[in-house]
Amino acid sequence: MRVLITRPEPGAARTADRLRSLGHEPVMLPLTRTVGRRDGLLRLESQKAGAFAATSGAAIRHWRDAGIAPDKFQTPFYAVGTATGEAALQAGFSTVHPGSADAAALASTIVADYRSGRLPVTQSQPLVYLAGATRKNTFEVDLAAASMPFETVEIYEIDRISHSTDYLRSVFVDDPVEAVLFYSGVAASCFFDMAMDQKFVKALNTMHYICMGSSILDAVPEAFTAQSAVAEQPDEPTLFELLDRIAQDKI
Repeated sequence: MRVLITRPEPGAARTADRLRSLGHEPVMLPLTRTVGRRDGLLRLESQKAGAFAATSGAAIRHWRDAGIAPDKFQTPFYAVGTATGEAALQAGFSTVHPGSADAAALASTIVADYRSGRLPVTQSQPLVYLAGATRKNTFEVDLAAASMPFETVEIYEIDRISHSTDYLRSVFVDDPVEAVLFYSGVAASCFFDMAMDQKFVKALNTMHYICMGSSILDAVPEAFTAQSAVAEQPDEPTLFELLDRIAQDKI
């Protein structure tokens, strides 16, 4: 299948390589880029933390690129998913708790560790959440509901990427893609804001929209939900399994 990749770099190139190895034809259409926030990154230098948490690998990459003080690496780090956990390990953190499927599951893990005493955070040394300026607040709401001592530090923001009409025509009209991969609700919203043009409606009506998580489906307009599917687990291998099932159904 000809598959549209909407995620930003550096993940987009890796996804394209994996799709090629599975026999698909990847088409790149990055919709956003992340930009580090200097004020938040500077705040991390003096922040005393009992633990760190991240729901996005972008947060870790921006901190790593700005420079992480070596004395932070012994602090426990909680990460959503194996990819974000791997980013924390590669950045230098020695005690990483990866694998929680989504932000809600990660919050549950952290709260359970806090209540059991395995995570001794305090008001003076709270859990520090490395966050983007644009985000859902589910993770923070869950922590607050458990009276968990935490601080949110916004260390990156999301910028939208625009594309020329000629390039969009090549994607949607000249040789239209058959499936679109959505890794975030932000990407799905950006995609439909950009593509809901009369010139592209015919193509939109024939595409499959494949979402990594159920919350992403909320960003897909109702007119296209019948063409949408959600991976059973919010990770890339499961997303690809769903793509392959859809491709087999088209044969």
